[in-house]
Amino acid sequence: PAHIATATSHFVVMPTTLAAIITHAASGVFTESVSRAAVLSVGAIIGAQFGARLSHRVSAVLIVRLLAAGLAVVAIRLLVAPL
Repeated sequence: PAHIATATSHFVVMPTTLAAIITHAASGVFTESVSRAAVLSVGAIIGAQFGARLSHRVSAVLIVRLLAAGLAVVAIRLLVAPL
C-alpha cells in the first residue's frame, strides 16, 4: 500500500542522508554547504511530519500519481541538464 511505502521511504531516507552528510563533511568535500544542509534538514524534518499527517487524508492513487509526477520532473531535469 502507498501509505506504508511512503512512511517506510521516509524512515529509510533519513538515516541514509544523515550518514551521507556526515561522511561528506568529515572528508572535507562539503565544508561550505554544511550550514545549508543543516537548514534543509530542519525543513525536511518539518515537511516529513506535515506529509505524514497529510497522507492520511489523501488517497493511495493520488500519492502514486504525485510520486510519478515528481519522478517525471526529475527525469526531465536529468535529460535537459548539461553533461
